[in-house]
Amino acid sequence: CHLGMCHGMDNPWKKMDPAAQLMLIDVQKRCLVQQPGSCRYLALSYTWEKTMDPFQTTMGNLQELSQCGAFDLPSNRSRLTTTILDSMTLTKELGLTYLWVDRFCIIQDDHAQKHTQLRAMASIYVNAYFTIAACGDLRSEYGLLGIDTERPRLNPFLRIQLSPTCRIISRLPQDEACSKRQPRLGYHTRGWTFQEWALPSRVLAFHHHTVSWLC
Repeated sequence: CHLGMCHGMDNPWKKMDPAAQLMLIDVQKRCLVQQPGSCRYLALSYTWEKTMDPFQTTMGNLQELSQCGAFDLPSNRSRLTTTILDSMTLTKELGLTYLWVDRFCIIQDDHAQKHTQLRAMASIYVNAYFTIAACGDLRSEYGLLGIDTERPRLNPFLRIQLSPTCRIISRLPQDEACSKRQPRLGYHTRGWTFQEWALPSRVLAFHHHTVSWLC
């Protein structure tokens, strides 16, 4: 129900034609689907981890991942990162259907399709209903804290009540240390995520133990 300027797209820098068609994760059917770029979808902004055999869409598994329930098959679900699983859960809990994740919505070994999609990245993020930014930790298994009740967010603030009408709120030292982890490789130091953070009109950002809404 949030209204205001962020729905108006008045900034000419934020006006880009949507892609004619996108491949998206349907979080209800749990598979890949083709939809017009003008449909309502969320986009995930996160950092990749280097792995020897990443689970991603290729020409070899595209047909399999397009079958209803594909992402719930035990052989596939066990390979989904926590960040992507949490983003699928969040999308569904918000009553939405489609999620764009580069790892699955770009066919990684189809060079022509990949080139086209990379050139359309700005449009994909500008036209997303909003972007989920997983900026709390580089590890993809860190996920979005608080989405899963087994991984709750911890209160990172210390409250000192000086009087009935005066209170000081301070960040706990351990959270400061956590926020400085891997400073050279963090979310806010990478070119791809800079674009994904700057272009959307709305961002739901998951930090280490807090969540921010920016529009």
